[in-house]
Amino acid sequence: MKISSKLWISLLLYSIVFFASESAFAGTNTGRITTYHLDSSVAGRDACIRLNPILSAFDGWACVFNNNPLRTQISTLLREAYELGKICTITWTSPGLNRTAIITIASCR
Repeated sequence: MKISSKLWISLLLYSIVFFASESAFAGTNTGRITTYHLDSSVAGRDACIRLNPILSAFDGWACVFNNNPLRTQISTLLREAYELGKICTITWTSPGLNRTAIITIASCR
């Protein structure tokens, strides 16, 4: 079966876009937590936060996921920091479900 040149070009462009959008990257942000969010309808996700200044992740949200061995401790730390108005530094990796950054490290003062 012969594949047309238009189809080959379309497949090539799709592959480039797909792999470019899946590239891994990370960031670190420091700020005051403005929103602490929990949603039981999203499987595998624990607490989510928004910072001021806004997180440099895709949609401004960063979340702790259940595959993080420190998820309970990090979620508690972030909740207490939100309640007390503390400044937090979070390190995150590529977006997870719903295009939110994945929190890997958190510290608050």
